[in-house]
Amino acid sequence: MWTWRPSRACGMSGAHTRSSFMRPGNRSSGIVDFMSTVITVESSAQSTPVRNLSMWIAEFAARGGVKTTTIRHYVREGLLAPKVGLAGGSRPYLEFMEADLRLLSAIQSGQALGMSLNDIRTLIDERRSSSGRAKMLNVMVQQREKLRRTAVELQKMLSFLDRKIAWLEAGAKGPAPHQ
Repeated sequence: MWTWRPSRACGMSGAHTRSSFMRPGNRSSGIVDFMSTVITVESSAQSTPVRNLSMWIAEFAARGGVKTTTIRHYVREGLLAPKVGLAGGSRPYLEFMEADLRLLSAIQSGQALGMSLNDIRTLIDERRSSSGRAKMLNVMVQQREKLRRTAVELQKMLSFLDRKIAWLEAGAKGPAPHQ
């Protein structure tokens, strides 16, 4: 059964949308419970108060700044583990929580560090198992070494470009710099 919430509770005025309804299985015994679920999620831009309510994939993807196909890929890869609804036919409804947003942010951070999805999955699995501290440390140390090697290669490329630019600015006189 769907329970209507006033749209003001969702930060919207003048309309109610799908996100302004409680999803099946979410029970609320009033405004006190609702207010106690307000948490703060740190984003790169600013802190935004959000409710610890479930959201469907479109809302989750929008809040995470990615496409729904990306979310479905992460679910298939085992990086995200949302609740699976009973409705939806060949694509059952996926129900995400605020904790999933934090996990999505961690996945994006790992990718920004150059980690593969397999490495990220290993870290997530080890974090969930609580006994995988040594494995997590090993994966992170390996990633740090990989980034250091990449940094050395990038520094060599920058040095070559600096020499080439200086050579061109000097009128391209003498032998061209080589890598």
